[in-house]
Amino acid sequence: MTRKLMHALRRVSEHPMVRLAVGLLLLVSGINESVSTFTGEFDFHAHHGVVLFALLHLAKTLPEVFDGVELIGKADDFS
Repeated sequence: MTRKLMHALRRVSEHPMVRLAVGLLLLVSGINESVSTFTGEFDFHAHHGVVLFALLHLAKTLPEVFDGVELIGKADDFS
């Protein structure tokens, strides 16, 4: 039972759309927090790290997204 549950959790957490959604949510929330606390001077806070983490997370998903778009384009060529 535990092995099946771990496999299911891994499949969900490693799905490209889940990764893309998490990255976008982190990016939006981090930018929103950065903009709302902007005072004209730069102070490094946790939300700046969230924005960086979101950008890195999104960068990991881009190859998978582009591969999917390419496959869709190839499928349209055959129909």
